[in-house]
Amino acid sequence: MALIHYEMTGTSGTPVVFVHGFACGHSDWAAQVAALSARYRVVTVDLRGHGLSPGPAEVCGVERYGADVADVPRALDLRGAVLVGHSMGCRVVVEAALQAPDYVAAVVLVDGSQFAPAMAGVLREQFSRADGYRALTARLF
Repeated sequence: MALIHYEMTGTSGTPVVFVHGFACGHSDWAAQVAALSARYRVVTVDLRGHGLSPGPAEVCGVERYGADVADVPRALDLRGAVLVGHSMGCRVVVEAALQAPDYVAAVVLVDGSQFAPAMAGVLREQFSRADGYRALTARLF
């Protein structure tokens, strides 16, 4: 499978991989890229179904996103990477770190998202329907 869309700047230093939140994209990290790329190898990604990475809603989920992000440091041989996630991206970088522990030195969580335990049943039911993801996001935007 092809890698998700990514952009890399900087040629040396600790690799830092930035992962955006729901309904966002790699360009959300432009200020961090500008500030860090002179000292670090900086990678920004677009998760499936976001930005320049294709992907229908049926294949989107934290486990799949995490696997996609884990493939980036593996494919680019970025050992010792620091994964930075924002909002939903926090869950994604934790999953990626679990899937690629030999490549990840640390995770940074920025404004992480969470659902109350009481919502688990409602969300499980919503996402189990064929149109659940689309229906939920349609109500949000």
